[in-house]
Amino acid sequence: MFNLNVEPLCESNLQEQLEMLGGIVMQQPSMLQYSLLGHHFALCWLEPPRRLEDWLQHCADSALELRTLYIELPLDDADSRQVPQGIEHCRVASVEQAFDRHRASADRLEHDRVLISLALQDSPATLVCEYIV
Repeated sequence: MFNLNVEPLCESNLQEQLEMLGGIVMQQPSMLQYSLLGHHFALCWLEPPRRLEDWLQHCADSALELRTLYIELPLDDADSRQVPQGIEHCRVASVEQAFDRHRASADRLEHDRVLISLALQDSPATLVCEYIV
């Protein structure tokens, strides 16, 4: 992929940043559908941040047998989630890095499931997705 110097991820530039990666975005009231290079994502909105920890724990509890990767785009270096045991954690600095890491994992079949969270700089909401490889 390109190494683009982009602004921090915000509600106002979310669609633009995803489309810059070459994907197709469809905005819906409670989710964002995103297709990129044959991979299809249903990104849901979670707020407040505490719900993200609950979502991670639910994902960990619901499929203990799956090799799971959690890709996190946090607000900043100080903002990070405690990840439940059994989930591999990968912090990234951009939306591009998040989807590059997802594609690498999916293409190599490194994991059975990939969890993605994208924190927005101008909102208490976080976009999350569970992708079964």
